[in-house]
Amino acid sequence: MGVVEVSVAIDDYEHVRALADGDVRVPGATFTFHRLPTPSEIFHRQFRFGEWDVSEMSLALYCGMRSAGDERFVAIPVFPLRRFRHSCVFVAASSPLRRLEDLAGRRVGVPEWGQTAGVWVRGILEDDHGVGLGDVEWVQGGVAEVGRPEHLHLALPPGVRLGRVADAPLIDKLLAGELDAIVSALFPQELLASGRCRPLLADWRAAELDYYDRTGIVPIMHLVVVRREVHEAHRWLAKELVKAFDAAKARALERLCSAQASLYPVPHLAEVASELVGRFGGDPWPYGLEANRHALATFLRYAAAQGLLERELGPEELFAPSSIDVFHA
Repeated sequence: MGVVEVSVAIDDYEHVRALADGDVRVPGATFTFHRLPTPSEIFHRQFRFGEWDVSEMSLALYCGMRSAGDERFVAIPVFPLRRFRHSCVFVAASSPLRRLEDLAGRRVGVPEWGQTAGVWVRGILEDDHGVGLGDVEWVQGGVAEVGRPEHLHLALPPGVRLGRVADAPLIDKLLAGELDAIVSALFPQELLASGRCRPLLADWRAAELDYYDRTGIVPIMHLVVVRREVHEAHRWLAKELVKAFDAAKARALERLCSAQASLYPVPHLAEVASELVGRFGGDPWPYGLEANRHALATFLRYAAAQGLLERELGPEELFAPSSIDVFHA
């Protein structure tokens, strides 16, 4: 069997570095890694043009594609980005809003209805804070630029109001008082540093840890996909990729928590990291289907309720079958 050359587009994650650098290897494959300025550029170019054999992909975008019968890609249960999202609701500094419940009856901007971070926030608002989809007037547009397209066809449920703004960035609307809040994975840091805007929740970290304690979920943002023709030609590759990504992650955690040497230029980082790893059950970033079934099922429930799926999906339907049995609960 010859060596398969695989192109990979993924952000510069520490937990992928050992694979990208060649310290972790996949027998029968060599990799060329491509790093772009933002994951959103990877998503857009892979969605539009299928530029790479393997890439990072938005969870919401991939689920929407699969539900619509678009099978150009098949995922493996590797999740390069997870992030709590209570911290991605932003308001003007002078806003009277202090709680997530305060968003009821307000105008809230979103960069895309199908942005994974927004799907999680809207689901959490309804599940935990009694703010339904129809209780908010949603406005879609570019956060810091004028206009932004949706990648997915939307079938919004009855009673959901989603307008679009194309004459100014959402930031300008927020600062002018025309929006009450913005929900976005990315937000201009200079506005936060200048004090003109702030997170809605003052103690968002406490809210996120409470969410984890109650649900056991660290929200999944991105997964890894393989182009269908590559997967069909090399069926063994999906399982080997999961094993390799997991080995790279284990090396990153070992380095981060090492008490023998300061491998990162931050005092006490290893001790703090070790405490957090313990709090999150020994692996705060698990791969595999079973370890993530609850989080995936929760996200799929949110995505279906929010009009992003053309049919309901189960977690097993997202992944190459050969990649699922690599891990066991």
